[in-house]
Amino acid sequence: ASLFRNNLIVALGSDQVFAIELFTKLNYVRDSLSIKVIGLPDWHEFKSLDVDYSQPFSLRVVAEDFVDYRDKNIDNFIHKFHTAYHKVPEIESYSFLGYDATFYFLQAIYNYGDNWMKSITDFEIPLMQNQLHFEKQSRGGYENTYWNLYRQENYNYILER
Repeated sequence: ASLFRNNLIVALGSDQVFAIELFTKLNYVRDSLSIKVIGLPDWHEFKSLDVDYSQPFSLRVVAEDFVDYRDKNIDNFIHKFHTAYHKVPEIESYSFLGYDATFYFLQAIYNYGDNWMKSITDFEIPLMQNQLHFEKQSRGGYENTYWNLYRQENYNYILER
């Protein structure tokens, strides 16, 4: 750790107790060191992790999916979904993922026609839950290699674009 530079900790522990202990210890030095922390996808689900302990370190979490409920487009989708189906869309019910997948591939076909697969590695559009960035794999096929990065700020999680 450096007193003169910003410090970044990439915490690879996926256990809630590990995260709690890490932030407990970091809080002893938070006034003397500039520290930011990046955690694993599971960290967003840790119910016992006190946000007052993690927020001073600008906690960032990587995840395959993330829905920013403060986004106007998300609010509009929720309203339309609720009107049509009389329930609120949930991440676990694949509402956002289904919309994103359909929208993404229909837009790819619309933009590139029958040759859309040849351009899939360059095609990126904003989506609601999952961003897609496909890379061709050496063993054949394509893989989405995008990870969302979001941070704690003012007791909320905010997507970094």
